[in-house]
Amino acid sequence: MKNLLTKSLLLIIINLFFTAASTQTLKTTEESYQYRHFSTKDGLPSNTIFNVLQDEHNLAWIGTDDGLARFDGNSFKVYKHNPYDSNSLSSNYITNLVKDSKNRLWVGTDYGVDMYDEVHDNFKIFIPKKGKAESSIAAKCSQIAEDDDHNIWIGTNDGLYIIDAD
Repeated sequence: MKNLLTKSLLLIIINLFFTAASTQTLKTTEESYQYRHFSTKDGLPSNTIFNVLQDEHNLAWIGTDDGLARFDGNSFKVYKHNPYDSNSLSSNYITNLVKDSKNRLWVGTDYGVDMYDEVHDNFKIFIPKKGKAESSIAAKCSQIAEDDDHNIWIGTNDGLYIIDAD
């Protein structure tokens, strides 16, 4: 009888423990978070977002399938490819966003890699040049990374490229 009472008491304690634990979890999942929703109605170039990056000025850079947006907390500035402007993006399809150790913004697209020029508010485009494959970036950029020597590594559908730190 004493053994049965001990087992029953133990089961009650275990049950109370799990009930308390599940109640705590329930409270955690019931916490509410405030959020704001943005779409093309608010100035985004597209509702399809591939990348988001915050820079040292607390600006959010948003890569989409139809351009790059910069958000200052209130409004969006949109950057797009312009075939008549060699300092615009190489493509509107943004595949990757990376800030390097020199605070340069690198933008991967489905047509190459661009680097944002903060002073002029435009882009330097790194695109393939026939006959100079060793100094150009191939078409679709899938990955951008910086190594310890500050070189920029670019992964593409045509192989791996490295841009020297200087």
